Amino acid sequence: MSAFAFRGWSKGAASRIYVESDGRTIGHIDLVTGDLHPTSGHAEQLRAASGTLVERLDARRHIPGDLALRPPAFMLKQLLARTRTPDRRARVQAGIEGEERTARVLARLAGVRPLHSLPLSPDHDVDHIVCGSPGVVVLNTKTTVFDCTVDDGVIRVGGHRQDWLPKARNDADALESMLRRSGVSVPVGYMLVVWAKTFAGSSPIVIPGTGLGTALSELNTDVSPAVVDVAYEVMRHPDFWA
Repeated sequence: MSAFAFRGWSKGAASRIYVESDGRTIGHIDLVTGDLHPTSGHAEQLRAASGTLVERLDARRHIPGDLALRPPAFMLKQLLARTRTPDRRARVQAGIEGEERTARVLARLAGVRPLHSLPLSPDHDVDHIVCGSPGVVVLNTKTTVFDCTVDDGVIRVGGHRQDWLPKARNDADALESMLRRSGVSVPVGYMLVVWAKTFAGSSPIVIPGTGLGTALSELNTDVSPAVVDVAYEVMRHPDFWA
């Protein structure tokens, strides 16, 4: 059986999902009317692809180990349980509190569904993934008791330059590649969420925790909501991250 890849498209009131099989476009699904528009000779394949899409969007089915139920800072809490030195425990605990603050902000937002502490590898996770009206966005939470400044893309904490952005960008790129290999073609954005003593400066991707809701609401995406929903459903499965 051919694997299907789905690519969203929206313009004005129009919204479609284009479907590919073996690298070839086999048609599109009109999300407004529900009609299928196959390319020549691919009507049966497009019907099968439509069924696959509906199956992926069925959020009500039971998912063993559903990651949508995973609490924020899950992996940091595991790390804390293994950490013995007081200074290291204090840093890990601060990270936990920061991720939980970010999660509380996300829980209050309409139009988004967050996932927390997703395992990119056995010892490295994505702090948060937001799916919804902003598209698919990776959030990396940073917590500090010092002042944070952002100037021309350079982040400083307590006067010291921080190399945080490459990690967040790498996480987003890795997730985008993983989704593409699973048949979901969707761009993945990224943001740094900073909880600091004070925050000064302006950046579209380095955000004070108190400004997270506004920053997400201002994001624009051309990705079809249905494709974002598919990405969310795929990422809920532990097998996706295996």
